[in-house]
Amino acid sequence: YKDYWDQVYYELALISLSENNRIEARKFLHKSVDNSTTNDDQRALSYMKIAELDYEDEAYVNSKFFYDSTMSFMAKNDALKTSQPRLPSGYDGKRPLTTALRIPPSPV
Repeated sequence: YKDYWDQVYYELALISLSENNRIEARKFLHKSVDNSTTNDDQRALSYMKIAELDYEDEAYVNSKFFYDSTMSFMAKNDALKTSQPRLPSGYDGKRPLTTALRIPPSPV
C-alpha cells in the first residue's frame, strides 16, 4: 500500500481545503510529495496545489519554485503543460512578468 500514500495525503489535503484548513492542507501536500516515490503525476499535482496556495497567499517567490517543481515532474504531453499560463489579474503585459511579481532572476 506504500505506493498509494501520496494519493491518500493529496486527497486529505483537498478535504482540509474544503474545510478551510490551509495549514493542515499544506502539511498533507508536503507529505504527499515526500511519499511520492514512483508516481510523478501525483507529485506534479501536489506541487501545483502548493504553488497555487502560495500564489493565493501572495507568496510569489515560493509559488514560482513550486510551479518549477510542478513542471519538472509533469509529463511532456500533459494538457496543463501545453496550455496558456494564467496571468495575474491586473497584469498589463508592458513589463516582464517576473518584474511584475517581484521575482528575482533564476541563478541558473
